[in-house]
Amino acid sequence: MAISVSVFVPGYMDNSTVVLENKTLLGNTSGQAAEKVRIPLALVLNQNVQELKGDLETEVEITVSYQYFGRTREIKRVEPITLRRMGKVAYRERLDPMVAFIDPDDTMIRSFAQAVSSTPVKIDSTHLDGLHQGNDSLLRAMQIFEALNAHGIRYEPHSETPFQSIYAKEYIVDVTTKYTQNLLDAADLWYIDSDGPFKEAKYPRDFLRTSGIGDCDDGTVLLTSLLEAVGIRTKLVDVGNSVFVMFDSRLTEKDIETLKISSGLFIKDNDRLWVPVEVTHYGKSFMDAWQAGINKFSSAALQDTLKLVDVHTAWDTYQRMHPSTKPTPIEPPPAEEIAMRVHQNLIELEELGEN
Repeated sequence: MAISVSVFVPGYMDNSTVVLENKTLLGNTSGQAAEKVRIPLALVLNQNVQELKGDLETEVEITVSYQYFGRTREIKRVEPITLRRMGKVAYRERLDPMVAFIDPDDTMIRSFAQAVSSTPVKIDSTHLDGLHQGNDSLLRAMQIFEALNAHGIRYEPHSETPFQSIYAKEYIVDVTTKYTQNLLDAADLWYIDSDGPFKEAKYPRDFLRTSGIGDCDDGTVLLTSLLEAVGIRTKLVDVGNSVFVMFDSRLTEKDIETLKISSGLFIKDNDRLWVPVEVTHYGKSFMDAWQAGINKFSSAALQDTLKLVDVHTAWDTYQRMHPSTKPTPIEPPPAEEIAMRVHQNLIELEELGEN
């Protein structure tokens, strides 16, 4: 039996989303149980969802069509669903949904990132002369992080829903099982997410505009968006009770040997050298955040609690977006202050190489 499944939310979807197409299943036969499959119910919502001021209790239409004795038949069912307003997120047991908040195409994010990463930096060290903004990511990442420090960005756990309270727990709500058990006993539709706990996540433009404080996921989303906005490839680093970001340095092992930078400061992943940045260290130097990131990464690897999320890969599943509010220019910190902060980091980096 070939079966197809589609879903539709009136008013908030332009077209039905086909979540299963012409899947051949074994029906009930003598002495043989019916085949069952699990089907994630993905919804492709339209722009109307951005206008929600609060959570909306509505309905989703689930249509199952199948071939039976040469004829196409349909069974329809309406189930309750809650559409969450923009900014609400529940991470469950993985962090992939976080990438929906990482949008380097946001003009406010892109303009800020480009402005602060184009500031001229004086490099006094002879062996660090090879660090140029045009051929690696390290210097520009350093500029962006220190610009956020100068802008007043700080880390503070969320008082009501700290990151640990909404992550590393299994919350699977299956509201369609009863229905599908009656549906030819052939398909197990799974799952419409309708439970929490949820967190009010900050979009990068809002976080940057307020020059405020945020949780580790807020800080990670902001820094990752800015890095991606200037073409720096990133991955989320999931250590179980916290999250931070690492970026592709674009340096080779020969480069860091020439630059006399310790190889122990890098994470080797897929033959690339990555730099982890611990965002709970906003307010401290980039070098401090870098070393803290290495320590936390290594500890999580030893405890087998480490997961990596490739941002670009996860975007294939979780479409990135930002609020439709009118962009307002964000004044970057003075170029002289950024340059001074970066210069201090380069001195520290050179000293680490000498020790």
